[in-house]
Amino acid sequence: MKIKIISSTLVLLVVLFSCDNHHEKSNKGEDEHHEKHAITELKLNDGKKWPMDDHTRQSIQDINSLLAEKEQPGTIADFQNLGTTLDAVIKSLIKGCTMQGAAHDQLHLFLTSFIPKVAALKEGTSLEDAQKNHQEIIELLALYDKTFE
Repeated sequence: MKIKIISSTLVLLVVLFSCDNHHEKSNKGEDEHHEKHAITELKLNDGKKWPMDDHTRQSIQDINSLLAEKEQPGTIADFQNLGTTLDAVIKSLIKGCTMQGAAHDQLHLFLTSFIPKVAALKEGTSLEDAQKNHQEIIELLALYDKTFE
């Protein structure tokens, strides 16, 4: 199962980083570093929230709406279905990415923590792990709201 999550994460990271041709490619081992430390590296834009493009803003609203529909899924299948739906929204967000510069880089930092949690939710087999990942996704979205417009 961990190999599936790592593979999914790496594929999504490749797609994610391809949306900005000016973004530097990461070295081996940096993906793991980003996954563990990305959230602690998020920062505000001189004390203000980072501006997002309309597409990104709408995608995050869609994610929040999906999570609000049902506060806590009840079965592993519910969590997996939610993960699958969230994954589709993330892929759409990445595909429509037009952002550049520092705001774009901060979005990448956020997504390098968010994408693995969604992948784990989608591919999870343990109800306990799914509940934990679900809660962490909610917490990451709260951090997004504090960091981005």
